[in-house]
Amino acid sequence: MSVARPDTSTIPDAPGVYLFRDADGRVTYVGKAASLRKRLASYWGKPLHPRTEAMMASAESVEWIVASNEVDALMLEYNLIKEHLPRFNIRYRDDKSYPYLALTVGERWPRAQVVRGARRKGVKYRPDLLQRVLRPAGPGPAAVPVLRHWAVRRPMRARGHRRDR
Repeated sequence: MSVARPDTSTIPDAPGVYLFRDADGRVTYVGKAASLRKRLASYWGKPLHPRTEAMMASAESVEWIVASNEVDALMLEYNLIKEHLPRFNIRYRDDKSYPYLALTVGERWPRAQVVRGARRKGVKYRPDLLQRVLRPAGPGPAAVPVLRHWAVRRPMRARGHRRDR
């Protein structure tokens, strides 16, 4: 491994995000942890998955950012992955994991749903509504409860369907 193990006493026992960097200073991996000390120690303790070994071999340094709680660490991880596009991160590298507000127009009674993943046939995606709803929560998993609440509070109806008819 090319990255030196940091002294355990220098790593905080707190939630946060860690970044592995290569020799050129590029971020190769971003991870989050409820305890940075325990998570980072796991990279030097036991046999690693071949992909993790490759990541460690390419890394020259590790740094961390302490967060106030695990949710903040999750959001910070998401934003850092979107910013740096690390080679060894699979999740969040594209917008397939981003929650979308979708209207199932292919059904008799269209429903508003929070969906993730590839776009589906018979579903209309509303990014304009999503952006308005997400402003207070941000794009990550913390936004899902906001979207669910919004979808329940403001049901979408099929065109031409009115309650007073």
